[in-house]
Order: sequence, then C-alpha cells, then structure tokens
Amino acid sequence: MNCALWVAHQPDRCEEDLEMLPFCRLSCRICGNNTLEFPDIEEKYDLRKTPPSLHKLAFLIGRWRSDFGGKADFPTIPKFTYGEELDFSLSTVMKMPVLNYSAFAWDNSEHNLTELHSENGFIAGSPNTSLISMNTVMSNGFVTIEEGEEKDKSIRFELQRIGRIKFSRDLPVRRVSYLN
Repeated sequence: MNCALWVAHQPDRCEEDLEMLPFCRLSCRICGNNTLEFPDIEEKYDLRKTPPSLHKLAFLIGRWRSDFGGKADFPTIPKFTYGEELDFSLSTVMKMPVLNYSAFAWDNSEHNLTELHSENGFIAGSPNTSLISMNTVMSNGFVTIEEGEEKDKSIRFELQRIGRIKFSRDLPVRRVSYLN
C-alpha cells in the first residue's frame, strides 16, 4: 500500500507505528513539525482527513507542476510548448465528499506567465466502488462531465457530457476519441 493510501485509510496509525515514519515523511505531518525541510501541511492537503469515499483518490492529493515544455499540436493552430500546474485538494465545505480540482497552463516560450488555459472542478468517488466522476468548468467556455474507474492508482476518464457558451472562440466539439 502506498503512503498516501495508508495514511488515508488509517490516519491514527501515524502516531502509533514508528517503523513507518522514516518511509512516510510528508503524508503524516508527524515528520514535518513545521521545519524548513518539512513544512506543516495545509489542511486541504492533509491525507489523514480523507473521507472513505475518496481513499481511492488519495494518491492525487497535492500540487503537481511541470515547467518542462509540454508540446501541443493541434490542426488549426501553430505548435507550442507549455507548462502546467494541477492542484487536487480536500474540500472542507462540501456536504458530499469531493476533491477540488484546478489546472492552469501557461505559454513556456514567454518570460511572463501568460495563461493558455485554466479549469476548475470537482472529483468524486462513488462509495464502495471504483467509479470516479469529474466535472470541470474551463476558461474557454466549456463545461464537461466525465466518468471513469480508478485502477492501480490510474484513472481513465471518458467524456459523458459537454456544454459550451455560445460566444466561445473555440470551434464546437463534434467528436471525441480516446488514445491508449
């Protein structure tokens, strides 16, 4: 079991199982003690507070960033490189347990941070199943609902519904295909 899942399933075990502490430096917050090397973890990233229906998503919780030029190649625009940051955090105000989700992509070829795309949404897990849902609202005027299954710390979402504002600069979506 990975550290994130271990802490989500048994949050009290961090204080009891001293053998695991050297292998679980950040998830428990025990090792952190707000030192320079391991700063205190914000509540929204505290794996010990993960609701049972989100245990299968504990591996996502955190902020993930890539500054190394992702490559985009679309048929209607020139190729470009970009950086991206994804954030998955525990919602502390929702009645239904969900992860807050945000993504921000920027143009890597410019010295200032120029937004290319951003989106926000929620990810939920169906209790006692591997079913996961994600809904997002995007800066380009699209709204999506996607569903998938978690398997071995991986989720493959499939688009269920898509909506858009009438004056979006993007062309309408006519077909979606999935690559393995």
